[in-house]
Amino acid sequence: MKNITLALALLIGFSAFNQDRKIEFRQLTWAETLEASKAEDKPIFVDCYTTWCGPCKWMTANIFTNNSVADYFNENYIAVKFDMEKGEGIELAKQFKIRAYPTLIFTDAKEEILFVSVGANQDPKSYIANAKQALNPEGNLPYYQANKDEIFDNPKKMFGYFKTMSSANMVSQSDVDAYFKQFPVKDWTSDSNWEIITMTISNGNNEVFKSIVANDKIFIDKHGNEASDFMANIYFYDLANMFYRAKTDEQKTAYAKKKEEVLSSSFSQIDKVAFMINSFEAERTGEWETFCKLNAENGLKYYGDDADQLNGIAWSIFEHTENTTYLNSALAMAEKATEMSDSHAIMDTYANLLLVTGNPQKALEIETKALELAEKEGSDTKSYEEVIGKIKLAL
Repeated sequence: MKNITLALALLIGFSAFNQDRKIEFRQLTWAETLEASKAEDKPIFVDCYTTWCGPCKWMTANIFTNNSVADYFNENYIAVKFDMEKGEGIELAKQFKIRAYPTLIFTDAKEEILFVSVGANQDPKSYIANAKQALNPEGNLPYYQANKDEIFDNPKKMFGYFKTMSSANMVSQSDVDAYFKQFPVKDWTSDSNWEIITMTISNGNNEVFKSIVANDKIFIDKHGNEASDFMANIYFYDLANMFYRAKTDEQKTAYAKKKEEVLSSSFSQIDKVAFMINSFEAERTGEWETFCKLNAENGLKYYGDDADQLNGIAWSIFEHTENTTYLNSALAMAEKATEMSDSHAIMDTYANLLLVTGNPQKALEIETKALELAEKEGSDTKSYEEVIGKIKLAL
């Protein structure tokens, strides 16, 4: 079975806690908000949302109702929320230069933005940390913008700068390039610089990434699989996005050329990139024979330490082939995934594969465990009960 969605997992996790308070969002116009900020000497917290934004709704239900978050924000901020596509929200979206949702703005009565957070982090503590940073005159957005030049050669302080800018979705690639040009490539492997790389480099079309690939051994020696996976994923996502958008013959030709260029890279793990993109193409185009063959041969090799990836691959093979060789490979992946995770969804995948590969007794044992765990978590158990019924018929 494919894993439960992140949103559902988060809802399950948060339902285990009794939360009886929430952020008190005031029903004010923007002018009234500014006046209240002046009168009460408190900064402003603005939830910038839209009605169609799923993460916005999740955050409202699960973060703004968290007691610790609510208590901190109610004590230290005037909280308001605006639909960025209605009323005053339309002009505020332009003023704040909102480009994605959800966006959380921390500002003062003079409308100086103190901190910006884009996205819905699942950790309630991160919201309190952001709110505290906004109040820190030596760590908020105005501080870093005013002092960037003075701290530009200090990796630890520039880590704070880039983290703050990344949170706001305001990273300048020219800043990234200029920062790293100061240092020899070997110094890029330091912990601070590596964290800057991973938070600011999102595609392969820049000189910093090209230099990393050209010197991949020193990064892999220092940061291991994290470094090799980072480089492989940058290449993969570039290609996957291009493949997804290739609709015309011209775009498809450009994609083929780009793919050939990438796969001729000197990157030491380029075979993994080739596997990832070829598997993605096969899945997107419904070429399941190719998908099953590729993943049966390489799934454990490239995803042996990732239970969710192994589970997803194993389930896809289970759903799309009756080839015994592929199913046995999927079984090995599912077994490895269960060794790393106690997810009932992963157990269900393993049980289904045990059944189709001729081990119904073991399948019943595993599926029964999956059912019991799902019941404990309050998850839907209908599909598990159906599988148990099939297994019993096979015994």
